Amino acid sequence: MDLALGGSIGNIEMTKLLDDPVGVLAAQAATCHELHRRIGRYFQRNIVIAFENWRAGNPFDLTKVVGDLNEQHTPELIDYYNLIVAQNCQQVGPPGPEGPEGPEGPIGATGATGATGATGATGPEGPEGPEGPIGATGATGATGATGATGPEGPEGPEGPIGATGATGATGATGATGPEGPQGEPGPEFLYWQAECLAEVNSTIGYFSRHSVNTANPSGLALTHSGNVYQNGLLAPWLMPHGTWTLYDIKVVVSAACVSTPTVGAAPTLRLDLYQVNTSSRTFIATVRLPCIAGAANIGINNSLAAAPGLIYFAQLLFSPAITPADATLFGFEFVNETGSQDTINGFARGTASVVMQRVP
Repeated sequence: MDLALGGSIGNIEMTKLLDDPVGVLAAQAATCHELHRRIGRYFQRNIVIAFENWRAGNPFDLTKVVGDLNEQHTPELIDYYNLIVAQNCQQVGPPGPEGPEGPEGPIGATGATGATGATGATGPEGPEGPEGPIGATGATGATGATGATGPEGPEGPEGPIGATGATGATGATGATGPEGPQGEPGPEFLYWQAECLAEVNSTIGYFSRHSVNTANPSGLALTHSGNVYQNGLLAPWLMPHGTWTLYDIKVVVSAACVSTPTVGAAPTLRLDLYQVNTSSRTFIATVRLPCIAGAANIGINNSLAAAPGLIYFAQLLFSPAITPADATLFGFEFVNETGSQDTINGFARGTASVVMQRVP
């Protein structure tokens, strides 16, 4: 539809057509009509050709109606179509007849649970129900307030004695007291050693501080019945100044014998002790040392055959005490004894140890 400028549609002047919403709609309708007319003119020509071809006994060919639609042969049709779409000019035909019912579709998924409905109004009061069971015992009530203090009762019996309390902590260490008096000094001892390395059988044996393995006497003897100190033939021990007492004597020999066919139960070895003077000697005491080990090795009938072990004679402390004079010379010798199974008559290779103790 061609619209001439300067006319009017209703009460709208043509010069102000597009200033009113109704005029805009009228202009859009005119544009859509013109586009449809021009597209229809193109297909009107082709449908006549297709219809005549069909009347001539040929199959109806839709391509003869549509023609060769492409951008090269029919570019204006494409432009018309784009304008129709842009102007929203598509024509909707009348509804067709209702089609047959389609197959039943699959059951849809379960919908979400609807919201809880509002609480209904309270119904009328029902008849009274039967009596219910006895209810559970209620909680114990709160403790009542403490009553006033009653009068003082009579005195009760005496209670048991309480448990012993824990031991108190140890007190602090007291201050160091004054130094006590000085104690007495310990005992003082002298230790001497002598040997007689010869074999002595049925005769006296002489001990020496520096013995050699020769016939008796060997070396310079401590004391000797036939020698004197002034001749330089004796070497006794010097008793120091003060009072000294004999504390211990030990003698160990490699062989010993008695003069009898048997050895007694308590064999002893005799030593005579002397104070040695310049040209004489003075007898002090005789001691008999008991055998404390190796008694089974003592020979009989004056036999000094080699024994399988040492023979040990010793005595500790003497009663009465033996106290040589101070500042004198001291020595001793072995004296053999016969006629008894408990007296030693000979020995071989003896070593002696003497201990003297100072008397306070």
